[in-house]
Amino acid sequence: MLLSIIIPVYNADSFLQENFKRIEKLYDLLKSEEFEIIYVNDGSTDNSAKILQGLKNSKNNIQVFHQENQGSSGARNSGTDIAKGQYIQYLDSDDYVDFKKIIPLLHFAIEKNLDALSYRLDIRNTHNKLISEGIKHPVIFDKIITGKQAIIQGYIPSSICVFLFKRSFLNQNQLRITPNITHMDVEFTSRMMLVCERIIFKDIAAYHYLRRDGSITKPITKEKKEKLLIDEVFVAKVIKNTIQPDFSKELKIAIEKNYNSVTWNLFWNFYKNPYQVDSKFKKKRVDELIQADLYPIKGALKTPFQNFSRYLMNQPFILKNFILK
Repeated sequence: MLLSIIIPVYNADSFLQENFKRIEKLYDLLKSEEFEIIYVNDGSTDNSAKILQGLKNSKNNIQVFHQENQGSSGARNSGTDIAKGQYIQYLDSDDYVDFKKIIPLLHFAIEKNLDALSYRLDIRNTHNKLISEGIKHPVIFDKIITGKQAIIQGYIPSSICVFLFKRSFLNQNQLRITPNITHMDVEFTSRMMLVCERIIFKDIAAYHYLRRDGSITKPITKEKKEKLLIDEVFVAKVIKNTIQPDFSKELKIAIEKNYNSVTWNLFWNFYKNPYQVDSKFKKKRVDELIQADLYPIKGALKTPFQNFSRYLMNQPFILKNFILK
């Protein structure tokens, strides 16, 4: 089996059928024994389980795994545990990928024995209208490099869905997604890159991210807003703690830029959205950053503006009157 597609599902009955119509193209591109589609029903309370059973009954190659709610990270981990394909493609239940582009990339990854192959995404609305292009990483394209080299070149930790991962690579390195954090992709790809020995980046947009109201990246409730900001601190800590004494100076600086940027983004959020959360909440996050030696922000950042504004963010007067107000 060449490919396992892992799709976490939580209360997605309104778009599961639409999602599968796009996946059906796989049946024309690969032989039936060459792929599997794994839906992980993560404790849905709507009609998702019924729809998934109908899909399973209508087509070969579909597995449906039911579990109590563990979040999309737990669902992806469960799918990874039971997958059989040489490579794994993660797919969110309301997004889609262009399999006419993905399958040639899959064959290329197999031929080159890659740990991972990364491509690009674009962002679309629910009417499939292009909103914007996704991140174009400042890395060397079309050349086998290590994950550490990618970080040094400027790789920005981001979506887990724009990779074809070799399943044995994930298993041998015990790479699973940290549960119950909103920035799971950033945290996971930061760790993954440090053990990746063979990766290629392709300048091909093949994943289409659909932006819906109320998504975790644009939270609308107070609880979701706070969870997103709490997890910024957690992710900054994790990235900082990946640094090992034997890492090269270049790699240490590159990782420093990544965790400092996460911290900087948190402070910038506080400044730009002063009434999003209260001052007590902000103060608690700052105390956590101080305890983790992440504030005051020291060392490298990614942009000249970040470097300039970091100086202001580190001033007690600015912190008290403009960031924590």
